[in-house]
Amino acid sequence: MSKMIENKNPTLFNGSVWETKNFGKVKIIGKSDRKNSHNQKDYYFVEFEDGAILEAKSYNIKIGSIKNPNKDYHIKRKKIIDQGEYNIKDNTLLYRRWSNLLYKENELCDEWKSFQCYCKDMISLLDELNIKESELTLYKIHRKDSLKIYSKDNITFRKKS
Repeated sequence: MSKMIENKNPTLFNGSVWETKNFGKVKIIGKSDRKNSHNQKDYYFVEFEDGAILEAKSYNIKIGSIKNPNKDYHIKRKKIIDQGEYNIKDNTLLYRRWSNLLYKENELCDEWKSFQCYCKDMISLLDELNIKESELTLYKIHRKDSLKIYSKDNITFRKKS
């Protein structure tokens, strides 16, 4: 899971504002401990003008090619990153899984379009199965019944081979 670390970058410093190509301005709110495996690019947490938070590569921030997750036009319905107990910074692995599931919109229960509901259910399921959130990358999410939508009652975890 990515965590925020001290940001000493003189260009992408906390509070610096950057223009995106299609989604307005973003503000750097912190540096991520995540590194890209092949080119070691730094990742940063950015906040859009509407409050959406995203983890993005430094290069993509500089050239303005990051998308506001609240306004991603590939997703028909807006995802709901609501305020509450769970936040993107502390639940990065869950956020990535949730974002990927949103692309399967017609196969996703309405409750899980809310990040708070999704996190609550997933953490409960992980606890029941004795899987740590940090081990989530070792598992794939599968539907128990492929004819039903993704929901708390219809998913299971399988270890990746």
